[in-house]
Amino acid sequence: MAEPINSTANAGDAGDDETTQNLPNNAEDRKAAAALNALNANAMSQEGGESASKQPSAADQEALGSALSRLEIVSGQGKQGDGAGKKNEAKKETETEVKKKIKIASEDVNFLVDELDLTKTKATELLRSYEGDAIQAIKAYISPSVKAYTSPSVKASLGEGPYWVKERNELRYLDINNHKLHVVDLNRGPDSVRTIDTGLPLGVTADIDGVDSSKLILTGAKDGVTKFNLQTQTHEYVAKYWTGADAEEKTKKMRSNDGNVDSHGRFWVSTLIDPEIAELTDEDILFVLKHDGKLEVKHRGAVIPNGISWNAKDDTMFFTSSPSQVVYAFDFDSEAGDISGKRTFFQVKEEGVYPDGHAMDVEGNIWHALYGGSRVIRISPAGEVTGVVHLPTRNITCCVFAGTTLYITSAKEAEPETYPESARYGGDLFKVDVGVEGVPKHKARLNA
Repeated sequence: MAEPINSTANAGDAGDDETTQNLPNNAEDRKAAAALNALNANAMSQEGGESASKQPSAADQEALGSALSRLEIVSGQGKQGDGAGKKNEAKKETETEVKKKIKIASEDVNFLVDELDLTKTKATELLRSYEGDAIQAIKAYISPSVKAYTSPSVKASLGEGPYWVKERNELRYLDINNHKLHVVDLNRGPDSVRTIDTGLPLGVTADIDGVDSSKLILTGAKDGVTKFNLQTQTHEYVAKYWTGADAEEKTKKMRSNDGNVDSHGRFWVSTLIDPEIAELTDEDILFVLKHDGKLEVKHRGAVIPNGISWNAKDDTMFFTSSPSQVVYAFDFDSEAGDISGKRTFFQVKEEGVYPDGHAMDVEGNIWHALYGGSRVIRISPAGEVTGVVHLPTRNITCCVFAGTTLYITSAKEAEPETYPESARYGGDLFKVDVGVEGVPKHKARLNA
């Protein structure tokens, strides 16, 4: 998301160990049970940092307890085998009769609908599975292992573009506003972080086929696509976005935002009006970089174009427009690299909450960061919300899979006095194991 944010964060060297958020039970009331976390504020403090020596106030602990993250994965009903036998069938019929007799309170149904984004029918089925106990139903869908993964020295102003390099089990992500690239060896943990000055605002990066990505990567930069040398911290332009009489004006006010590489190695990258420089307009463009190094315009008219991904069949492309609160779907011709048939796939209807970057899992679900919404939602192939990862800061920007772990970036809180608990964790990197792997990243293919 390209929300205007004042940049004061400083990128540093080695950080501290990751900090686990434990989620203790609390059954005093349904609201507390849903959160399951009157969490200790110290659980997210980084040991050895400045904040570690300062005990949080009771007010801080209460605020943190209401905001800290939990994972809610709403699973579908499993299918039973055909050879279960008559005894199992009889048992199933008996259990069905018992469930029908269970009284389900309407307030509990409404509560699960609100907390888990379920339909009333699914909420009722879930309650029946736990004999009408809303507390137990909520507990069944919460993960105990959401973690903060950054040290106090690595606070992003606008964290974006997370990318997992499988070969080295390495994660890199960007701080767009501060022109930084953070690289973490996941085998060693967050204390291995190293920060590279990119010199330009980068919105997205990709590996290049046949090139050592520890030395050279492809980037969507300020005014074009570049090869960025991580060792010399220099850029070599592959192609520039703007030509003609207005090139100088567009170069000044626009920059790259999000992107991805398709199955044929084409690099898709979007551009936007930089909100720190000019007012937002519909001048934003989605480009594709072809193998010959030439750019082609694929879509015009979006405002803050964001996450891009493709389904497993490779016949549908998903593309997010943040201010419109819409995730669009396009028919995708993978051979030609063409898109058509634009339509709405998913709409966010909550005021002040905007879909930002996203990642696709191997089951076809889109895990979508919600800027202003303090969460990542799981959207099924049918366009339904089937899971939610709640986070302790409002401005969630993007996510990426590393195995079954989802790494999530965030941005600085623009209203720290109004949202102090969000300000505490704004700009941090988070991780949570969601039990499913992401679609593997493709590498960009360039002829030259």
